[in-house]
Amino acid sequence: MNWEAVGAIGEIVGAAAVVATLVYLAVQIRQSSKIASLQASQHVLEGAAELQARIAEDEDLRRIFASGCRSYDSLEGGDRRRFYAIVGEYLMRYEVQTQMHEAGMLNDDNFAAATRGVVRLLSQPGARDVCERAIAAEIPSDRFKKIVASLLGSLPRS
Repeated sequence: MNWEAVGAIGEIVGAAAVVATLVYLAVQIRQSSKIASLQASQHVLEGAAELQARIAEDEDLRRIFASGCRSYDSLEGGDRRRFYAIVGEYLMRYEVQTQMHEAGMLNDDNFAAATRGVVRLLSQPGARDVCERAIAAEIPSDRFKKIVASLLGSLPRS
């Protein structure tokens, strides 16, 4: 066997090793992406569950939330601020979920569920009022303002 044949075999073995390495890396990257997406979904679901649990477990907060959903203007002082903060937290979480979905980190099903939850909240007159005020004064992102305005525009007026 001459040196040219040995060199050719070496090149073939080297090329096969490169291809095998690329395939391995592609599989690992794909698996890492799936894991990151699942972790992001888990984080979103845990956050939503935590907020709902806080409202369910705290009788005063539950009263404020129920009253505020019916009518923001019926609340006074600290209750009004707490309700505004709760709706604001829902909106902030939804903004993060929107960004995660756009980045491919939150799957379509979980994002659709998050959107349904926000739409349910915003269909309440008091929450809608808070949201409209937040769009005017609190939400810094023009892109997210448009998303929230679109959600509000899709709801029937009561």
